[in-house]
Amino acid sequence: AASGGGGGTVTSNLQYIDLSESDALGGTFSNLMEITSTFSSQFIYFPRLSDLYLSGCRLHGDFPNMAQLATFGSTLERCSLDDNGLTGTISTDFGTTMTNLRVFTASGNDLEGNLSAFGELVKIRHLNLRGNSFTGTIPEKLRCEDSTSG
Repeated sequence: AASGGGGGTVTSNLQYIDLSESDALGGTFSNLMEITSTFSSQFIYFPRLSDLYLSGCRLHGDFPNMAQLATFGSTLERCSLDDNGLTGTISTDFGTTMTNLRVFTASGNDLEGNLSAFGELVKIRHLNLRGNSFTGTIPEKLRCEDSTSG
């Protein structure tokens, strides 16, 4: 649903981006933000983006900070960053920034941090962090509820 026009506001109604296995993005996550600016001034012009799939894009470097992710955190429901070369720590405010996230996969990277960073993901239904170096216990809010109650 691309909408043309001047002023850099292109694809403002875009809800779904799948660039998985794309060599065009090879580089750091910061480079990804620069690449997208060629057709929108970063993800900030994707106010309806709900699905972002960037698995296997050969992205590397530090996991994006919350300021970068917050530009689409209020609508993003599904995000896949599997099998890249992302490193660094997922900050403790990840869950409070990504308020509508239902699916988050970042397996096969070299991420670290405490699992408590995911404790505030109140809508999360699928979380895959395989192949990283997280510490801590699974947050109480993410643990299975007793199926016999309620």
